[in-house]
Amino acid sequence: MSQLSNTQPEVNFTVVSDAPSPLTLDNLADLNADGNGGTEVYLTSTVDITTNPAWLNGVTPENNSTGSAISCAVIVNDHGNGNVDAFCESEVNYLIVSLSNTPVR
Repeated sequence: MSQLSNTQPEVNFTVVSDAPSPLTLDNLADLNADGNGGTEVYLTSTVDITTNPAWLNGVTPENNSTGSAISCAVIVNDHGNGNVDAFCESEVNYLIVSLSNTPVR
């Protein structure tokens, strides 16, 4: 999952130093050992998303199918001043990704 490979876990705007590397769906639950039982852990993009990196675009459906890619719903909350929260929900996982290089307040 390229989205995971382009994020880093953080707690209180500090990188989780003992996080699994690389992050995968199989080891994502390991982050529950950090940040108050995982409730304060979030994933932040490691690249400036305003450059529109290819991994952010996902997969384009062909013949009404995304092939082996897992479809999901993305909910975006723009806080202004370049701060955006994106919530990605699918039948396999649920990620909350802060897509800014500036802390969301």
